[in-house]
Amino acid sequence: MSQEEIFDQVYEKYKNIFPEMLHSSGGLPDTKGVATSDVDISLFHPNHASLAKYFPKDTKIDNSSIDRTIYKLEGYEREVNIYCTDGDWWRNAFLHRQTELALNERYPDLSNKARILKKDLGVSTEMAWAKVLDLDDTYLETLLDVEKVLDIANRVAKPTFSPKA
Repeated sequence: MSQEEIFDQVYEKYKNIFPEMLHSSGGLPDTKGVATSDVDISLFHPNHASLAKYFPKDTKIDNSSIDRTIYKLEGYEREVNIYCTDGDWWRNAFLHRQTELALNERYPDLSNKARILKKDLGVSTEMAWAKVLDLDDTYLETLLDVEKVLDIANRVAKPTFSPKA
């Protein structure tokens, strides 16, 4: 099953409790093989550390950060991680995913380069795209703006003509 299909299963199960769940998996899935990528879900909740009662008893909970709690759900064909926070960043991974999916669709050659970098270097999807697009250290912020990133990708994908002397 794809990440999207599993997200849909999780969303269907929890939509009445958490309708604001967002699919936030990286936009370059399965670089290590078929069905190897996990499913990441972002969730804003003012009491992120107290949501265990809504999940099955075998759910693993990572509350090592004061800013977020990760609920790792069992019983799906892929690892499912629900990242819960009361901070502003909860939507960022979702926005990065939207940017990455738009890049994949419009620039398959660049997407292939990013996929290879992710696989060969073991870097995040965001870092792979930052390298392909030659983004600076503010790449996480830049990737939040789909139109800006698509404009950069357009320039990268179209080599400039330089006449021979």
